[in-house]
Amino acid sequence: MKDKKNIYPYLFISGIAILMIILYVPNGYMFGSNTDWLSQHVQIADTLRTTMYEQGLFPNFVDALGGGQNVYAFSYYGLFRPDVLISLLLPMVAMKDVIIVYMMISFIVSLNLLYYWLKQKDIDTVIAFLCTMLFAFSSFFFHLHRQIMFVNYMPYLILSFIFIDRIFNGKSKLPFIISIVLIILHSFFFSVSCSFVLMIYIFYNMKLRHIKLLSKQGKKLILNFVFIFLVAFMICGILLLPTAYVLLAGARGGSNGFDMRLLLPNIQLKNFLYYKYGMGLSLISWIALSFGLRDKKIRGLSISLLICMLFGLICYVLNGTLYIREKVFIPFIPLVLYVTAYVLQHIKRDGKTWMYPALGIALLPLLNFRFLVVWIVELVLIYITIILYMKTKKRMVYLLILLVPFVNSYWNNHSENYVSKQKYDEVMMIKADEKLKDLHLNQNYRFDDVRYQLNNVNLALSGMKRTTMYTSMNNQAYNTFFYDIAKNAIPTKNRVITSLQQNIVFQEKMGVRYLYTNKKYIPKGYEVVYENDGVKLLENKNVLPIAYATDALYSEEAFDKLSLPYTLDVLYNRTIVKGGDSKYEFGVKQANLTTNVLEKSDCLEYFREDGTIYIDSKKKSKLKLGINHDLHEQILIITFDVKNISNIKSKDLSISINGVNNKLSSKKAAYPNGNTNFTYVLSSEEELDSLNITLGKGTYELQNIQTYTLPYHPEKQVITPLQTTSTNHVLEGDIRVDKDCYFVTSLPIQKGYEVYVDGQKKPVETVNKAFVGFALEKGTHEIKITFVPPGKTLGAFISIIGLCGFIIIYILERRYQHE
Repeated sequence: MKDKKNIYPYLFISGIAILMIILYVPNGYMFGSNTDWLSQHVQIADTLRTTMYEQGLFPNFVDALGGGQNVYAFSYYGLFRPDVLISLLLPMVAMKDVIIVYMMISFIVSLNLLYYWLKQKDIDTVIAFLCTMLFAFSSFFFHLHRQIMFVNYMPYLILSFIFIDRIFNGKSKLPFIISIVLIILHSFFFSVSCSFVLMIYIFYNMKLRHIKLLSKQGKKLILNFVFIFLVAFMICGILLLPTAYVLLAGARGGSNGFDMRLLLPNIQLKNFLYYKYGMGLSLISWIALSFGLRDKKIRGLSISLLICMLFGLICYVLNGTLYIREKVFIPFIPLVLYVTAYVLQHIKRDGKTWMYPALGIALLPLLNFRFLVVWIVELVLIYITIILYMKTKKRMVYLLILLVPFVNSYWNNHSENYVSKQKYDEVMMIKADEKLKDLHLNQNYRFDDVRYQLNNVNLALSGMKRTTMYTSMNNQAYNTFFYDIAKNAIPTKNRVITSLQQNIVFQEKMGVRYLYTNKKYIPKGYEVVYENDGVKLLENKNVLPIAYATDALYSEEAFDKLSLPYTLDVLYNRTIVKGGDSKYEFGVKQANLTTNVLEKSDCLEYFREDGTIYIDSKKKSKLKLGINHDLHEQILIITFDVKNISNIKSKDLSISINGVNNKLSSKKAAYPNGNTNFTYVLSSEEELDSLNITLGKGTYELQNIQTYTLPYHPEKQVITPLQTTSTNHVLEGDIRVDKDCYFVTSLPIQKGYEVYVDGQKKPVETVNKAFVGFALEKGTHEIKITFVPPGKTLGAFISIIGLCGFIIIYILERRYQHE
């Protein structure tokens, strides 16, 4: 009977978890956000699953995204995380369903594990339940449907706390190692914060048991835990070492560097209170930390946590000194809630004197006026609750504390921009398009889906290669080529996202033979293959293949001295190599376009003075200009600077021309794109006789306006395509060339490539500023290009050593138990 009663709290907590999901997510929507969940977490996981089907459990290369990338460029999202591995056994189940179910289970299990841990720490049932609900109402739930790698490790983190307690009680170390390994596999980035908070808890347990740090027992204990962490991280060597190489090769930096103010106390407490990208806890937990200063057993832990919350330097270090983001404190939530539970458990002891130290620190958030009303309401509610408890001694009054956290949680989660089932079906319709499957598209070229600017950049089709991608660990050389050299428009507030729109120079250079689009504008050279439900498949047979040989070369040294538009001219018509020819007759010309207004929104006013156009758009507005210029067989290049923007501190500015959108992100953006120069490379299969312009809200200036024309040439240079053969390598095939030339690919350059010509290894060169190529002699050749991620072999060896360490610990423990 007692066992049955013990299970009731867990059933009740599970029921509340399910009820929250039902209550927070609107009908007709999925348990996932339009912000990153769909464009990154679902689609990257799906791409990884497809890649593993093709290459095995430890793949090397993702050719489906970003022109072809090191698979470890996507490890930020959990390359070997369990839900991806589980999905391999469920090929007929959509990845979004696997992720949704996995995260729901993770939520339920995490709540129950926290409750179990608190009960193991002799916390009262009501208080354990209260803290479990504070956990449910924290930012933990919010990121289950937005940034899943912020929280998907949580069950294993709580298990780690439980296993630490057991290690101190003489139990096995192996479960703790396994839990750390699972944390790392879910999120190597958050494994740093998790390890840090676990070490804080280890030191707390040592002090609780009166084990001095410098004593023989203390040193032995620390060495044991260091060895445990070392073994766990070594087991994950095959993930961590190649990922480190990618990071060092050019991961993005953040918008914030070191600042001396990081050494000063932070009174905003975004990392702690309410903020959904921090811990998202309520004032009761903050007060609990200050109350903890009065108790000898919990004082050291409270001080440690307060220091972490108050000083930005800790945040900066836990973010790897890349930037300052409060997300790194999410792993602290369980430990803070333990302190909360401990304080509430002991508050009846010397109740009056406990209030005094709490008052000073508890009032600290009131200095931040942003949430002043909320904090005052919660503060009053908390003290009413404490007074009622001290008078009635009924612990159920503690549940009043949940009112503000619940309202905050409901507001954050119910107002989330969830993915509607209709939107998901629209984005994913490409995978269900039967006509597309029946066409048997040529896989020696690329295919791009340009229906959306963000939602589908990581959506890959089996066997087809794309130029777009969105990963936090991007290829810098490719990103620079994509935006700074090829001059693709930047349609998103974060330029790490390589999102393709219309740019015939880039598309033909990268071999984008097929476009899947719902836009009315058809770029030059493309023709409609078929149309279905407003979506068209376009084909351009004039684009370059992914690999070919050519002697139409241009000097990289001379190219580096050029500027727009001459760089686009050379890029379009030549291959850029070191030591190439610097002689070239430019075809690009300045075009003095004259236009006339065909349509204009009433909310738009503008005038031109001294070459600058002054815009006053009361809201998003439209302008249609007729072009009084012959653009037959011409590519139109338009470029200008956006200056003196009235609302750029808080709002992004977007301007689109003929469906090509450029955006300058606001100054408050997490990763500002710095896109102050808007460039448009426009072409049309029909007559290009008008510009349909959409202007963002605000007052601003368009300065240094320049227009150019570049002749469109279907046959830009004489090439010899590689005759490809089916292979497990990146590229393989035969080619015959009549003179010495260069072998050119549109595979983005990165460490890990090896090139073999007739079985002989050749040095890899960079061509066209960002791609793999090499010199090729006259004759018939067999070409093979392979890719192995740098550090993978060594990482695999380290993993084997780690597994050996795990086995040694197992053997030693078994021997100790036997003795």
